Amino acid sequence: MVTLKRLERFDDVEAVGREWVALYPHDPETLNLVASSYVSCTLSPDEASAHARRAIELNADGEKLAEYGLTLARSLIAAGDHVTAEQIALQTIRDLDIDADDEETGAAHYFVLGEAREGVGEHEDAFDAYLHAAVVGGRKNTWSALADTALAELYERKLRRHTRRRGLLDVSRERLHYDGPVFADVTAQAGLADRRESRIAWGDYDGDGFDDLLLSGRVLMRNAGDGSFQDVTDEAGIGGTGTNGAVWADVDNDGDLDFYATSGATEGEKTDRLWINRGDGSFEDRTEAAGGMTDLHTTEGAAWGDIDGDGFVDLYLASYERPTGGDRSLLGRGFPDILYKNMGDGTFDDVTAAAGIVPPFSRDLAGRGVNWADYDNDGDLDIFVSNYRLQENFLWRNEGDGTFANVAPALGIAGTETDGWWGHTIGSEWGDYDNDGDLDLFTANLAHPRYIDVSDMSMLYENPWRTDGPTAEAGVARPFRQRRNAAGVKFAETHSDPSWGDVDLDGDLDLFITSIYPKCGTFLYRNDGSGSFEDITWLAGVRTFNGWGSAMSDFDLDGDLDIAVASSDGFRLFRNDGLAGSAGERPRRWLGVRAVGRRSNAAGIGARVTVDRGGRSQIREIQGGKGTTSQHSLTAFFGLENWDLPVDVTVDFLGGGTVRLVDVTTDQVITVVESLE
Repeated sequence: MVTLKRLERFDDVEAVGREWVALYPHDPETLNLVASSYVSCTLSPDEASAHARRAIELNADGEKLAEYGLTLARSLIAAGDHVTAEQIALQTIRDLDIDADDEETGAAHYFVLGEAREGVGEHEDAFDAYLHAAVVGGRKNTWSALADTALAELYERKLRRHTRRRGLLDVSRERLHYDGPVFADVTAQAGLADRRESRIAWGDYDGDGFDDLLLSGRVLMRNAGDGSFQDVTDEAGIGGTGTNGAVWADVDNDGDLDFYATSGATEGEKTDRLWINRGDGSFEDRTEAAGGMTDLHTTEGAAWGDIDGDGFVDLYLASYERPTGGDRSLLGRGFPDILYKNMGDGTFDDVTAAAGIVPPFSRDLAGRGVNWADYDNDGDLDIFVSNYRLQENFLWRNEGDGTFANVAPALGIAGTETDGWWGHTIGSEWGDYDNDGDLDLFTANLAHPRYIDVSDMSMLYENPWRTDGPTAEAGVARPFRQRRNAAGVKFAETHSDPSWGDVDLDGDLDLFITSIYPKCGTFLYRNDGSGSFEDITWLAGVRTFNGWGSAMSDFDLDGDLDIAVASSDGFRLFRNDGLAGSAGERPRRWLGVRAVGRRSNAAGIGARVTVDRGGRSQIREIQGGKGTTSQHSLTAFFGLENWDLPVDVTVDFLGGGTVRLVDVTTDQVITVVESLE
């Protein structure tokens, strides 16, 4: 019947529906399907409502009341009975039983309620119902898109003249008392329209203070400092490499940013590249001179860190699966990951085996992302690897002697094993979302409902290190606590790449998540500071679709974090314009910190930055890559609410040096240089 609807063979839909009802007159699922199909095809509304009512009567356990009631309300609207439809729609909303593990949002029910109310002339109430449907969103953007359209039409026809001609979003925010961040899509005016990209890396390659954009590892967009970006790929000499992503670092510690670009090697060519900044706006390909840092692996994850604090950044590459030739039984056969150690003389050595980077049972998995962090607060960097194809994730704990041990299973962050299957992780990121002084972890998992019994939903892992400490016998923290559902971050089938950042300047990290595939939307969750999150995507103005990589930077240096989203549907740059309704209020304070290593790597990658205000502390680590080969700004960013006094800043560099600054004035970007003493 679904196929017949798609082919618009409506007469056949009606005929098949009547045949099914005759065959299965006591099956509520069949009756509801027929009724819903009739409504969608504008067929026989009276028959549709009769079938829907009968389905409700036969629903003995009541589990499907909200679903069947929705069909009945729609059929009543089609029949012109908006009064009864409103009553039924309200009942379906009361019957909804939705939690954070359910992808259902109720958008359909609120949209139908809006239709019913509009049909009886209750325009204000209809607006509120449509507004709720738009805010909560919905799977595949079906009902939320209808709500968007209905809102705009109702606003223009009936309500705009009563609102001093203000815009729809402004009125909606005021109506809901929304006081969160507001973003503007500035993609076109920034010169970034019509780009189809996969990954994003923010980095100031020319040292002018403004973060530039490296897209898919092969397009360099220079930040002009006036809100626009200029394509300087040809001048930089990096075009045409066929890469899929890149991450910045100062590989040779000469004061400017270099980068490594990854490749899927889909054409059978070694197209991974190490590009060294010449300091004149151009880059030199040093791949072979560095020791042949390229291979035929399908590399999906890459990030820089420093294994031993020797002052030179090292590189971990997470390799994806081998070609299957169309044989699905071969899915998940991975290429080996690689750990390259920077020897400090322009060359890199493959130290993978020597460092103990050997997966369980020596079985190479399908890696998709790399995230370095000092999760155990012992002063060196550990490595989390996101693995796909229902495979376990790795956490390579740095043993302090140049070797690593996989402690992910012991800490409960390998995923949840079910019959030999684990998670289906794409991108991950560390961040201290609860401000307790240790780094927590979000893993974005693609979890198809049809495989939900053996796959993991996305996970928010709370690090217990600061609260529980290490166990006496092993020196390893107790297992992480999974808090995604309790924190209010809803399950979505195609979560892809998470980004932590304080977008509302209130002193805690908010969470942005992309979702891959057409019509699958992004999410922006606002941290309320008590361990819970609220979905503000629509109200903030950052809902987009089919997203892959994401990363944050204060690209315009106005004191708040902006968001870039890569997508094959079109790149998006969202400029943060501050808090809704904050005109005339005292602005929130902020601080940016750039760490420059002298004994440590020059870009400060891996440095731990702590900002203290009146006994309240926040931490950030400078990252050499996140998610699945995207990268935030190398400037650590802190929101400070309405704190009007100076703050204290501590930077712990990987080389062992610590710089402490007291009474630092806020609302500026400072540079902290490591001492050689």
